[in-house]
Amino acid sequence: MAFAIVNGEHPVSSGWLTVPLTGRPVAYLKLATPGVPLKVDDPCTLEFQDGTTYRMTCARVGADGGFSRVVLVGGRARLETTLRAKHYEGIALATIARDAVTEAGERLGAVQLQGIAARWTRRAEPLVQTLEALVLGRQDLTWWLDASGAVHVGEPKWTARTGTINVLGDHPTANTFVCAVSPDLEPRRTVTVERAGAVFDVRAARIVHRIGRQLRTEITAFGGA
Repeated sequence: MAFAIVNGEHPVSSGWLTVPLTGRPVAYLKLATPGVPLKVDDPCTLEFQDGTTYRMTCARVGADGGFSRVVLVGGRARLETTLRAKHYEGIALATIARDAVTEAGERLGAVQLQGIAARWTRRAEPLVQTLEALVLGRQDLTWWLDASGAVHVGEPKWTARTGTINVLGDHPTANTFVCAVSPDLEPRRTVTVERAGAVFDVRAARIVHRIGRQLRTEITAFGGA
């Protein structure tokens, strides 16, 4: 099996998958299958050799030397869907979030927002703008799509990942550590790393999995290491 494969039949020859703290995963990939096997809006799975799988949607596709390059986005590609205007009174903020995600057609995950809105007017706007408005000014809150494509809103738990990761290189000014590829790594986790004999924990705020001649994972630390 190829290290990464799309829809169980299109091996990935090169590219990368970015998984952010806030927002959705995005993959920029070159496929090893001749021709252009995908089209925009096709539902896709991006599966890694270890079984880690992302449910995504094809957002862009183009030919490249007899093969194709594709951009896949996490979930159902509905973050840009414009919601109708709606007014709420005396409603839980969590309900506003659930309504928006459901109306846009994305898959609903856990919503952990506290509080009641005395009045809330949702403009006719894309889902992404409503999600941003709900966490605006709250540094402890964010929203994201997980590997299954579900939308979550709430506070990251920074759950500890088992084991220690050896750092192969780093970019100190960017608070980024380069390690052997680990597809199971994801943001919102606390990761133990070892660099030059020093062992310490970092909160993973952004993960990039790079596919090519070298397989690498980059971990960007939340607030620095």
